[in-house]
Amino acid sequence: MQRMTTGEGEGTGVMRAGWPYWIAGAGLVLTLVMDAPAGLSVGAWRTTGMLWLMGTLWMTEVLPLAVTALLPALAFPLLGIAKLEAATAPYADPVIFLFL
Repeated sequence: MQRMTTGEGEGTGVMRAGWPYWIAGAGLVLTLVMDAPAGLSVGAWRTTGMLWLMGTLWMTEVLPLAVTALLPALAFPLLGIAKLEAATAPYADPVIFLFL
């Protein structure tokens, strides 16, 4: 865990780098406990939560980008957004393999 100090002495003014996890998790949890807005399916509402989670993790880079990019393959089946085959199919696109 990263630690940033204000330079006033050891252990004073310490701000932990764990706050992005709380912000990212809060967005996902809110979409899981709140009802979907009118006209939006439950799957789309949960996908919005994943967008919030992944966007926060990408912007703050608290997880490596490769780990963040693989989160949908794991989370979509667990959240009931898509089946495992549908969630992992975009990772097998021939263009993706071109970059590997």
